[in-house]
Amino acid sequence: MSAPTRELSSERQFSFRSIDVKRKLLATATRAVSYVTTYYQNNSYRVIFALFTLTVSWTCAAIMYAIQHETSEPVPMFQSWFLAISCFSGSGLAIVDVTQWYWSSQMMLMMICELGCVPLCSALPSLLRLWSLRRVDFAAIHPSDALIVKRHNKVNTVIVWTCIAYWFLFQLIAILFVIVACQMPIWWSMFTVASGFTNSGFALDSRSFAIPELIQKPQLLLSMILLIPAGNTLFPVWLRVFVGCCYQITRRITTRSVANPSLEQRKRWFLFNLSLTEFTDGLDELLQCPSLYATHLFSNKSTMRLLGMWIGLTFLDYLMFIPDYNTNAFLTTDYQWLQALFQTATIRTAGFTIMVLDNVPIGHLVYWVVAMYLSSYPFMITEQTVRSETKPVEEADADRDLQEESSDKDLLAATPVDAILSILHPENFSPSSLAATSRAIVEISHEITDKAQVTAAQEICWLYLAFIIIAYAESGTMADSSDEASALRMLFEIVSAYGTVGLSLSSVHQPNVAFSATWGTLSQFVLIVLMYFGKFRGLPQTVEIHWVSDLIDAHRVVDANGKIVDVVQSESPVVLTCSPLTAPSTSQCPEVTMVSSSGSVPHDMLDGSFSAEMIQVQTTVDVHPGEQTSKQERAQDDEASHHFAVV
Repeated sequence: MSAPTRELSSERQFSFRSIDVKRKLLATATRAVSYVTTYYQNNSYRVIFALFTLTVSWTCAAIMYAIQHETSEPVPMFQSWFLAISCFSGSGLAIVDVTQWYWSSQMMLMMICELGCVPLCSALPSLLRLWSLRRVDFAAIHPSDALIVKRHNKVNTVIVWTCIAYWFLFQLIAILFVIVACQMPIWWSMFTVASGFTNSGFALDSRSFAIPELIQKPQLLLSMILLIPAGNTLFPVWLRVFVGCCYQITRRITTRSVANPSLEQRKRWFLFNLSLTEFTDGLDELLQCPSLYATHLFSNKSTMRLLGMWIGLTFLDYLMFIPDYNTNAFLTTDYQWLQALFQTATIRTAGFTIMVLDNVPIGHLVYWVVAMYLSSYPFMITEQTVRSETKPVEEADADRDLQEESSDKDLLAATPVDAILSILHPENFSPSSLAATSRAIVEISHEITDKAQVTAAQEICWLYLAFIIIAYAESGTMADSSDEASALRMLFEIVSAYGTVGLSLSSVHQPNVAFSATWGTLSQFVLIVLMYFGKFRGLPQTVEIHWVSDLIDAHRVVDANGKIVDVVQSESPVVLTCSPLTAPSTSQCPEVTMVSSSGSVPHDMLDGSFSAEMIQVQTTVDVHPGEQTSKQERAQDDEASHHFAVV
């Protein structure tokens, strides 16, 4: 082969190789984009909340850096970001002395704490759902689907405004009480109430609440004891009470407006184009089906379960202070029971200190490590239990609108208490049903236990890994330190950051700041990661944002061989038992259940809140479109395809 031919062959091979490399790169990029898209679709709430957290923290950190850069005590950008994440997550670990900052920087700290508080963050899923519902075109959907969108739009609007009103009124009442009843300065009252309600634990004094003058004001300590759980661990309990009170008030007002038509004419100014009557209906629906709409609102049984777990853990924490009475751990001998109760209320959440932590026995500090780790477990267990005992939200919503007939499967899908009451009824009693319900209860208990064990194992592994990394990074600092319990202080700091508590066994060299202030950049970055992921422990693990829109889109899917059409007017209700989020396949259409009715829908099939929101439609379904049916079967199908009512 001649030289030109060999050169031409090598050029062709090079071009082929370059094309092959380009194809591999394109395929890799395609797979990466597909993976990112799939991950976002499955974890859209987590991605959006992560972007929200980073945006707020970076923006506020830049503002604080710019403010403090002009002072005599400038703060590096990384430390400003650390403080911003600490404020947003509610950890409250301060690696700089914020008590010496300008009031504008302290105001920025307070704003970050407010943006990251649980009441406002609980309104974020409803805001995202409202944004998703705005994409639905009412002119292009069935009237029955329009009722679903209207109801969800109404209830999610109610959730947003109740969370905002709860957040504002609780803090306003607390600030006025601290100013008037406790005779505290205005700025101190605003900052401390905001820090307590958001569970950040920042204070305008490096001693926090370990001040004799504050201990002599029991009304101040009692108000903070009530305020701190209301912003975090007991938020679902207080929110249900608040929603119930709002419903009673608005129901009385709407009852009077019926007698006075002039009041009803002024209705479209109220809350995102909702009338007061619609707002009352939304509150009623929210109280009836809280887990279908809200992330931090549960049924009465689940709410009492959460309250019981909180009382049990709090009582155990309080008993641990009994050996410490009349010791140097208490600052004064006055109101020791109240000091212990205040420290108990802040151990798992806020991180305020009213005791001399250096004088607390090491055994008690080790117990505090466990208590801080368990800070979010009452909410996590309650939320997982609710999800295990009830159907998925899309199935529950379909049941609300389609009113499926009760069956043995519905009995197993019900909550254990409701299932037991139903079986013990004389008309429904049977040994087989009792055995089925017992198995369902055991399966639910095992499922909750397995989830708790897996969650605890994963979290402990990550905490242990973080502890190893920080221990290696700070090995030189620990060797040079004269502190005999530096390892305990390090573990205490790590668990406090992950539990978003903020308690810190400060260094003997820098008692006015957290122990992590003496660490290097790598160790502080690990704490930032722990605080960031610890924030998700107080929020739901998964949140369905677009499932209503997906439900509507699934209803609009028309197969090549089958169709689902809604037309007005009917007599007998029809129930579609397919999953709302899955379109009917070409080989099987939704199962149709005929419910006999003599001209009207039975009252026991209707929900009391939305019995008026009925729409009469006709449903035409081609059953088994892929199969050939005889003329007689087609004639029978045509006769059976009368005007039906979908509830």
